[in-house]
Amino acid sequence: MNNPPVGVIGLGAMGHAVAERLCYQGVSVVATSHDAGSRQKFAHHPSISTRPNPAGVVSELAGGEGMTVLVCVPAGERVTDVVFGPDGLLDGLPRDAELLVIDLSVVAPTVATEMAAALGARGHRYVDAPAAGGPAGASTGTLSIMAGGEPEDIDAAMPWLNLLGRVSRCGPPGAGQVVGVCHQVLVASGIMAVAEVLALAERSGVDPEVARSALIQGYQSSGASRESGPQGLESLARDVGIAQRLAARAGLPSPIVDATNAVVRRLTGLDIDHAAAQVN
Repeated sequence: MNNPPVGVIGLGAMGHAVAERLCYQGVSVVATSHDAGSRQKFAHHPSISTRPNPAGVVSELAGGEGMTVLVCVPAGERVTDVVFGPDGLLDGLPRDAELLVIDLSVVAPTVATEMAAALGARGHRYVDAPAAGGPAGASTGTLSIMAGGEPEDIDAAMPWLNLLGRVSRCGPPGAGQVVGVCHQVLVASGIMAVAEVLALAERSGVDPEVARSALIQGYQSSGASRESGPQGLESLARDVGIAQRLAARAGLPSPIVDATNAVVRRLTGLDIDHAAAQVN
């Protein structure tokens, strides 16, 4: 293989797709997950090997001039643990080795800036790179990636990010996360708008399925109206909550964000996805 091996931390739906995409593009992958079953899926894969923890991943990658690890885990606290916790990346890092962490997770911008500062102080690189497009986009290399970091760090991450999708350089550390949560607000508010107009159509005597079909034809660019598969409300609630806190810190009134957050949180925990909002 022409490309140096990389690490992938997290083998949920997104991490699994990222690992397989990199492999398809000629990259050897060393991966891990806290879930043994997820690791077992790659037990006999010719180009993806697994280790029990992040420290084992970087130990396996050791030997080159620098090491790159992509992180795909669901919450900011776990991202911090992956890097700095027991058996984390830094635990397994050889002395004087340089590490590039590309964080594809969605976390609060403050977490990203703190991660970048803490790793930078140790001589390492960090790029926050939340992505839109989900596992399907990762599998086909069509993700929309919002990258934040020092220019030279984003440069170092580009060979890997370009294999996964189209990259927008958003600014310094944390900027990718800011744009990422703004994107999620658009997604969530669009879902709520669709739910509201379908309810309006039904209350006005129109079959909501008929209205939905008409809306799909008349507004093909609306991801919320198309058959794009269910999107978990818990992840939207998390991301819109981050946006709400971001607006509060900036002293910016955000009535759309606030209203969307209230509705999404009211539906969270009901064991439904956003499709339920379209018919209730």
